[in-house]
Amino acid sequence: MLEVFSSDQCLTHRLARYFGDYNAPEQCGHCSVCHGQIAHLPQPPALEPLDNRDFQQVCGDFIHKHQDFTGQPPSAECLTRFLCGISVPLFTRLKARATSGFALLEDYPYAQVRAWVQAML
Repeated sequence: MLEVFSSDQCLTHRLARYFGDYNAPEQCGHCSVCHGQIAHLPQPPALEPLDNRDFQQVCGDFIHKHQDFTGQPPSAECLTRFLCGISVPLFTRLKARATSGFALLEDYPYAQVRAWVQAML
């Protein structure tokens, strides 16, 4: 996320791309970058490639909880939200925050996590 805000490109455009929206305009005209004020932030630590992760170990507990509660496996979108730590009402009923793996991949771009989850399903 720090990479998004330290970019020399429009912040709105970069934020939209971070969340997988590639249709946002390249210049919003109202963010700090569009006004010529580019932030200079320290580089974040390198992230381990997602392919090095064990999908079943990361998601297994949540998949079982979801299946027991709803009668069906979670969708790729649901798993991505779980791994990125984005709460939805269902997660409260499942006590997802207390489940191992919740927000484990919150430092990764959402679209990257979603692509990894889809490839694993």
